[in-house]
Amino acid sequence: MRISYEWLSDYVDTNGLSPQEAAEILTMSGTKIESVQVLDLSAIIVGRVLEQKDHPSSNKPLWIHQVDVGAGKVIQIIAGAPNAVAGTLVPVALPGTRVPSGTLVRDAKIAGQLGQGMLCSADELLLGEDREPKIMLLDRGEPGESLAKYIPPDAILEAEITPNRPDCLGHIGVARELGAAAGRDFKANFMPPYIEGVQPPAAELIDIAIEVPDLCSRFVAVPITGVKVAPSPDWVQRRLRAAGVRPISNVVDATAYVMLEHAKPTHVFDAGKLAGKQLHVREAREGESLLCLDGQTRKVGPGMLVVADANGPVAIGGIIGGEESGVSDTTTDVVIESAGWDGVNIRATSRALGLRTDASLRHEKGLAPEMAMAAARRAAALVRDWAGGQVHADWVDVYPRPQEPVRIVFPAAKIDALLGVEVHPQEIQQQILPRLGFQVGYGGQEGFYEILPPVFRLDVELPEDVIEEVGRIYGIERIPATLPGSRRHTWEVMSPDDHHGSLREVVLGAGFDEVVSPALVPRRLLQRLGLAEG
Repeated sequence: MRISYEWLSDYVDTNGLSPQEAAEILTMSGTKIESVQVLDLSAIIVGRVLEQKDHPSSNKPLWIHQVDVGAGKVIQIIAGAPNAVAGTLVPVALPGTRVPSGTLVRDAKIAGQLGQGMLCSADELLLGEDREPKIMLLDRGEPGESLAKYIPPDAILEAEITPNRPDCLGHIGVARELGAAAGRDFKANFMPPYIEGVQPPAAELIDIAIEVPDLCSRFVAVPITGVKVAPSPDWVQRRLRAAGVRPISNVVDATAYVMLEHAKPTHVFDAGKLAGKQLHVREAREGESLLCLDGQTRKVGPGMLVVADANGPVAIGGIIGGEESGVSDTTTDVVIESAGWDGVNIRATSRALGLRTDASLRHEKGLAPEMAMAAARRAAALVRDWAGGQVHADWVDVYPRPQEPVRIVFPAAKIDALLGVEVHPQEIQQQILPRLGFQVGYGGQEGFYEILPPVFRLDVELPEDVIEEVGRIYGIERIPATLPGSRRHTWEVMSPDDHHGSLREVVLGAGFDEVVSPALVPRRLLQRLGLAEG
């Protein structure tokens, strides 16, 4: 997972803490950071394309650009993408500049034409990955200005998230870990505020039903009317690209932003394209198929979950939406979906379809149903802020099997006994566990802890799970390496008969059976074992 350090700083105090130091702290506490790429765009400048024309003698598609780079200077740059037409603003790397991806730019002749720099793609600037060669276009700036004026310094942390921690597949989860391990203030709330909506209520605009509660534990639907689809704000696009997600539009980007923030995928439907104004979660039927948002038509069948309107599937539950119900430039009314899906079913469906998406990657690990409402609230607020419109009141929340709270009671002394080191109770009660979102109480008797794990931590069920949390945040490196304690025994000299009897008891106690087979054993050995007759 790609983590933007600048984005991470929204949720945890990183003042005075370098990305490299944060990476070390996260790794030591269990969130492995595989690499840190520092994003410094101070050497990249803004350029304005004055002219674009086809390369006259190249055997492959190339375009020649005349680019204004400020101070009255115009240079010629050759590029392999056609999207930087006359009048566009582009990021330019002049000869001698090393771009963030590592390429050193030099003057070069290409098929007889001189190239005097590079028009940079988002991938080359470490601002995201392009599916096809494409020059990054800027929406502001003057020729010659440093790109760092508009895009602040950042660092991209590549994190390896363990399967039991899907909550860390979002910036808030990683920020919580960093705050706990580094003793820094965590600045985010798990549950965003509820939006008081307008009439008519949501239930009059959309009908929601779950036919398979074992496989879909919750479905939250939020109708928003009167939105205006447009490009997302520049800072939103920058953050999405930094995390490896391609910006699409303000409405769709809101759901992507929430996924990268809260680790919970959501989906947005064009309400005007839903037949019967309904979204029903059910198993796919034999012979059904769906044209997906990636342009591929996929056959679905029994055992696979779909979200369907009156005419058929409009999404493959928890994996990908359908093209025909997707948001377009003409969309005005939308429905945000945030649901709790069975991870095992999502994994099986994803494997059967040969399709793994950012959504399925998270859902297959088993996200808590309580995360569905948190993501719905955040997505609704972002769509309203970025695309306008009115959020409707009384959201539909079908929740047939509410998530049961977990209560763990165990002796406080068990922590020191298992860790092999004394951790001060005050550090456990007021710092380590609360910073991770745990509630700490006492189990009704002296010397016992009563622990309530946060609702997003489905992996914590036993006292040993809690103690592991204490150990990794306390610092495994702080626990001294010691040999197991030895016990002194006084041994008595035993006679051969006593020794034989004791050995027999041990072996029989281990589950072995004693077999006596004199016909195959020499008599002298039977005598030594006390088994010879007469």
